[in-house]
Amino acid sequence: MLKALAPALKGSGWKKSGHTLFRQAGAYFLQIDIGVHAIEEKTVLTHRIKPMALDPILWDILGMPENAHEPLSLRARGAFTCWGIAVDEVVDEGRYESGIAAAASIAAFARRSTSGIDAALANMDFSERLAAHPWQVERGVYAVELVVSLINDGDWEAAARLAAACEHGECAAMCGFSSGGKSFHRLALEWIEAGKALSRFSR
Repeated sequence: MLKALAPALKGSGWKKSGHTLFRQAGAYFLQIDIGVHAIEEKTVLTHRIKPMALDPILWDILGMPENAHEPLSLRARGAFTCWGIAVDEVVDEGRYESGIAAAASIAAFARRSTSGIDAALANMDFSERLAAHPWQVERGVYAVELVVSLINDGDWEAAARLAAACEHGECAAMCGFSSGGKSFHRLALEWIEAGKALSRFSR
């Protein structure tokens, strides 16, 4: 299936890296994660979206700004990247006749996702969506992405308040990012206090 995907995607604007499809659409990065169940006859396609601006801010905070010059696939498959919000998911149940047939179905989903991108982004305030997402409310899954998104919005005070609350354990925050022995949230506070948001990413 993965081998057959590249020719099936030809001309669509989508590229493939491992089990992930990705592309840029204006100011947004799009990816489709392909999950094939080993036991059940089921394939799950999850379409995620995030602003292109998020990852460069994250990388600058973590002290790895050079990542912004790496291939676009890094934003989908890299270890230190922001997670996009799922805007569509399709579960295909049943057995495909062949890998080629499976690739054709996935490519069709990717093309539909591209054509429906305007509807997916309509009235989309990324920070508000992150803050309201059940995973963030209940477990702080998007704590890193929300800090970075608030910085991208220019709301550095709100970003600093959230980073401080996460650093001091005052709110849920699932985060494994660290650099030089410091957590992402500590580094974000130092980065904001140093005025790097103003000097490098001001709008």
